[in-house]
Amino acid sequence: MTEKEFFDHLKRIGPEFERLMNRTLPIKIGARAKSLFQENFRKGGFQDGGLHAWQKTRRQLLGNGADSRRGPLLSSRKVLYNSIGYTPGRGSVTIFSNIVYAGIHNEGGTVTTHPKVSQKMRRFAWAMYYKSGGGRKKQGGDSKEAEMWKGLALTKKTSLTVRASIPRRQFMGESGDLTQSARTIIETEVMKVLDLK
Repeated sequence: MTEKEFFDHLKRIGPEFERLMNRTLPIKIGARAKSLFQENFRKGGFQDGGLHAWQKTRRQLLGNGADSRRGPLLSSRKVLYNSIGYTPGRGSVTIFSNIVYAGIHNEGGTVTTHPKVSQKMRRFAWAMYYKSGGGRKKQGGDSKEAEMWKGLALTKKTSLTVRASIPRRQFMGESGDLTQSARTIIETEVMKVLDLK
């Protein structure tokens, strides 16, 4: 192919190349990113040149039902998993989660909340007190857990301050695996459009 033929070819494929850059590539890369980030949930860790496993949850460590067998960030309804989406733009794509608590799980940190102490909460605390062995006649008194539930049931406060430390369980972000996938998609699609022989 001569230089003139090459530039003539580029003029002919100009609109197709524009469509590739502003529509096809953002959609294909966005779909791959979404798929890769959702795969992190199934594998229980962030993939970046290998799997960086997430810390196990209390539910997994203490449970024995279906909930204990699910991954750290998975629930029966897969709310966080299904919240991952992408918006293609002109020559770009934005990957996002529209769930308010996605950031704290992805980055980790401390959450503070102030729930109201209702009668329903007090009844629940009494039920948990008895379930954890409180109120039974035995040597040494109630367990620490039973004492905690009893304290909640008897508190005079109308609201509580609850602080929880959430460990980082990254499921989205820069990843070597995603970069390599994007590079492969770009190379494949550009070669299709150029169709140089």
